[in-house]
Amino acid sequence: MAIEVGRARLLRISDRGFACLVWLLPGGLRREYAEPMRQTFADLCAASLHQRGATGLVATWVRALPDLLATAGQEWAAAILPAGPARPARVGGVGATLLTALVLIYSQVRYPANLSRPGYLVPYLILLAALGGLAVAIGRGRMTCSAAVPFGLATAPSWLTIYSDWPVLGIAGVAMVPVLLATAAAMAAPGVGASVRAGATAGAVAGAMLLLVNLGEGLATMAWQVHEPSYLAEYARTGQSDLAAYIVGERIAGGAYPWPTVFVAGALAGLLAGAARRLATRPAPSR
Repeated sequence: MAIEVGRARLLRISDRGFACLVWLLPGGLRREYAEPMRQTFADLCAASLHQRGATGLVATWVRALPDLLATAGQEWAAAILPAGPARPARVGGVGATLLTALVLIYSQVRYPANLSRPGYLVPYLILLAALGGLAVAIGRGRMTCSAAVPFGLATAPSWLTIYSDWPVLGIAGVAMVPVLLATAAAMAAPGVGASVRAGATAGAVAGAMLLLVNLGEGLATMAWQVHEPSYLAEYARTGQSDLAAYIVGERIAGGAYPWPTVFVAGALAGLLAGAARRLATRPAPSR
């Protein structure tokens, strides 16, 4: 009797665990298949527990869990990146955007002192949400044309000129390259509306690249940055407890605050490019 009670308890725990994991599936798939999947898994668990005891139950989980996780990953990838035009470009844009988010998360794992300050934590969470939204928008093709994402990614080398010994190059990299590439992307899109979306996409990706380059360079040169006099002077006035975390926070701010400006500049470049192309292609009035 005690054995049966123990088995029933194991099956309940197993069923609840699987029901929680099913929520990893996209909503549509979960609503349609969650109950049959749950019932099938419960039957397999009951049979394996009856035949082999707890060992059989563990073996069933070992077989089922990778399949469930792989299915969830494939379905989410198909949902975020459906097949269609410019899919390679969309994959690249999503990958670069998620890489930026991962570097941001890593910076806080490596130098987490700022997470105790709401003034840092809240903007970081907003920034992660913005990166996630951008990845979804690019993946779904709602903001982009085939040229927009590559041109946005191509701004990454220009941001490195910020750290050069020639300030003019830094200013050119910040002010001119993203706008020119957004304009080029917009010129490849048909219609004014598509041009605006292409320019905005290029600008948004360029802003994400600015954050990635700014934060990545700061993390890579942290051993030198902690001895930089300008950082030391500012840090002394903040009263923070960790210099490296302060530097990371400043690098994130330096990459995030210009992002809306780059996005708007790209959208405006797209609007102007689309309008100019429409004027250039308008047929001459008949006499």
